[in-house]
Amino acid sequence: MAAEYKKPNLPVRVMNASIGVVIRLGLSPQGGQLLTVRGRKSGKDMSTPVNPMTFEGVEYLVAPRGDTHWTRNLRAAGEAQLRLGRKKRRIRVVHELADAEKPPVLLAYLERWASVTKGHFGIPWPNPGEADITRVCARTPMFRIEDLG
Repeated sequence: MAAEYKKPNLPVRVMNASIGVVIRLGLSPQGGQLLTVRGRKSGKDMSTPVNPMTFEGVEYLVAPRGDTHWTRNLRAAGEAQLRLGRKKRRIRVVHELADAEKPPVLLAYLERWASVTKGHFGIPWPNPGEADITRVCARTPMFRIEDLG
């Protein structure tokens, strides 16, 4: 199954903009941060709220809406910035996960973020079936990231 992109509707875009303002102020609804990455076509910095997650000592970015602009930009740039308030850190993509590597990361992500992201995945929670997990993993980009010291 090819990756898909679930374009955010107007209410979601307004909510993301509002969350972005809150994150810039240093408040983090449920641990979200602002990802800023150079646009692959425009060359301009683009920002969006994301939910970085540490799982088994490794940090990941998961794209609940599928192959979004930020995922394509991150692939092209290879690095970005995560921000919470004044605290900024440069990150780089270490590895984009293959479908076979994704299930434990997806389940950990949903365990942490299901309250705000399960609707994007279209997966029954808290007891998804193996077929649901396989389907969602095939359409969900996931990146292992690390700080650029």
